Amino acid sequence: MKKIINILSIIALILSVIIVPYDFTQGKEVPEGINPEAFKIYALISLSKFKYINFTRLFIQTSILIFIKEITDKEQLEKA
Repeated sequence: MKKIINILSIIALILSVIIVPYDFTQGKEVPEGINPEAFKIYALISLSKFKYINFTRLFIQTSILIFIKEITDKEQLEKA
């Protein structure tokens, strides 16, 4: 069971490397305030430690990414 969870976590992280740099709600790349490469590096670092990946870690990482995106969205609104 733990092996299946690890495999699913790895797949989720690989997808995050591809998906995270894009904002699908507007169909554009992430605003200039966020560096997509930083997200890729972040996901790859996580992936390199896949032995220790679990859903809690994945949840925390996703929460951090969402938090960063919300901050960037607020900055974009203030500029407009």
